Amino acid sequence: MAGRATHPIGIFNFVGLWFLIVYFDRSRIGWRVLETAALPCLIGGAIWAAYIFEDFNSSRAQIARNSAGRIGLRHPWQTMTLEFQRRIIPV
Repeated sequence: MAGRATHPIGIFNFVGLWFLIVYFDRSRIGWRVLETAALPCLIGGAIWAAYIFEDFNSSRAQIARNSAGRIGLRHPWQTMTLEFQRRIIPV
């Protein structure tokens, strides 16, 4: 679960897991289960937000430096394609 928060490729595992859960267990999923499943994500997000807001300008500068030269959110498919080409399957 932490992979989705630490690297963009982690979202594929997260989406795949949720697809399997919905496909096989959709009749057993209720609001109580969804609330329980969301709790760790909310706690982790709150801890991460508290960490970022200790020094928001430094966090923003670090993220900007780490993502410099990448396409980003404006072109998500092109960004994922370049991520695969550069890191996963070097050409």
